[in-house]
Amino acid sequence: MSLWTEYWQKPDDKALLRVYADALEQAGDPRGKFIQLSMLEARTPAQEAARAALQKTTKGALIGPAKDFVREVYFGPDGLVSNVRTEADKVIAGIAELGRLNPRLILTITSMKTEKLAKEFGKISLADIYFVDFGWLTSSHGGCRITDKLLAAMTPAFTGVRHLQLSISMADNSVTPAGLRAFAPHAKQLRFIAGDHYIGGTCAPPAVYAAALREFPALEAVEWPEMPASELPGIKVNTLLAASDGNINAMLREDTAAKVQSLFRS
Repeated sequence: MSLWTEYWQKPDDKALLRVYADALEQAGDPRGKFIQLSMLEARTPAQEAARAALQKTTKGALIGPAKDFVREVYFGPDGLVSNVRTEADKVIAGIAELGRLNPRLILTITSMKTEKLAKEFGKISLADIYFVDFGWLTSSHGGCRITDKLLAAMTPAFTGVRHLQLSISMADNSVTPAGLRAFAPHAKQLRFIAGDHYIGGTCAPPAVYAAALREFPALEAVEWPEMPASELPGIKVNTLLAASDGNINAMLREDTAAKVQSLFRS
């Protein structure tokens, strides 16, 4: 078993990640030194400068083989790529590489524009992606617009997905409760869903979506503005939103993986 495979199975084992970083550095891979510097509890000015220089001069190498399939990347405090934003066609082409970036990667997907593209997307597997996000675009409300027809074409890709965010805004460009209900039987491992629901939009109110959410067999937690908890008995509702004044994108932009993971720790 490779060190990376072992770490993938134990993503909370930071000692194992340090061993992996040592092996990378010995192999001449700049990711090793970057991870080591990132994981220091208190960096000296010289160490901070060295880390910044590595990120500036070797960013592509720090991303690794997935560099050709990303639009934006963010590095976490452990030196691994924590967030990626990229277009749907790049996800299709690079899912193998993207799926190996981080066992707790947040992947934001944009530009799902045609049913033909959605059908191609449906042929891949997102099971290795920790958090699949269609809900964030800079300087705009919400994110990638997924209609019922597009979601139906994409559905096979979500087998094994555990955490998902959708953008719910206008009735003509968002998944409806009916579309979500049709999707539910195929998302058998989904335990968390976030809906970036624009309450001023024309979609059905959150309470109507709740009926569809009850159809997901493994769902344990929901983040959804104005979602009535009484509609989802036995499910954690807006546990994370309470700390961010209902701003779901603010809730999901910082330490997303850690926040979501905290919902499922006993």
